[in-house]
Amino acid sequence: PEYIPYVSLQGSGVQYLHNTGLEAVNAPYLPGLRANDYVNRFGDGFSKRAYKRRVFVVAANDRVSRTRAFLGIKFYPKVKEGSVIYVMEKPMPKEKQKTEPTNWNKVIENFTVKLTGLATLFLLLRQL
Repeated sequence: PEYIPYVSLQGSGVQYLHNTGLEAVNAPYLPGLRANDYVNRFGDGFSKRAYKRRVFVVAANDRVSRTRAFLGIKFYPKVKEGSVIYVMEKPMPKEKQKTEPTNWNKVIENFTVKLTGLATLFLLLRQL
């Protein structure tokens, strides 16, 4: 791959990108930093809904590294020149469906109408 002296931050889990609506931020390559260091320094940190376990680094040679966790401690991938850091956002929680209280008058009315219809049909068929 060609020489690319910067690292790109992408994803809505980056605070700066989340607030500004931009697609990516390019940062200078600094040796020895990990993905979370780049997000904190150049991306203004993780957003509130950032999925920190879903941080991916795609190197210039298309090798993908992801965040690993052991006993609750997260180990973020190392970053190389020309890498792209993707920070995913947690999915929106499903809203609880608000149910309306049961209108028992309607329930009894529907049941009575159906029962009357069945009784009428039964009587008509019996007379044939």
